Amino acid sequence: MGMLTNYYLWSYKDYLLPSFNWIYRFSYRKIHKAQRSEEFKRRINFYLSLSYGNSEYNVTQLSRDMAMSRSQLFRKSKYLLGKSPIQLLKSYRLEQSSVLLRKGIYNVTEVAYLSGFSSCSYFCKSFKKKYKYIPSRLI
Repeated sequence: MGMLTNYYLWSYKDYLLPSFNWIYRFSYRKIHKAQRSEEFKRRINFYLSLSYGNSEYNVTQLSRDMAMSRSQLFRKSKYLLGKSPIQLLKSYRLEQSSVLLRKGIYNVTEVAYLSGFSSCSYFCKSFKKKYKYIPSRLI
């Protein structure tokens, strides 16, 4: 009787495992994506923080810093973070400019150039589009 019960248990296990295996794979991929996403975000924020003030810094240089091609950087950032590299760079610059404006030390033009924007009018337009108000409101 013991051998027969053992046989049924193994058969039952073989029958059930494939149906629940997708749950394991799904949760593993989800966790793995979250870990990769955090690591990628940490690395990209590190490189952006080093050179966001340089108006010459662009996606090509960011991809070189990240040690991957531009197309691979675009695919990874779009998949893991939901934004393109240029959107990440622009968003980071605008966040830093918001911090500088709140301190009240610099005027809008100085903040625009310190944040890495090459033109003050483009900075004001981008700032208003993201935050829904003009940058001089923060001063």
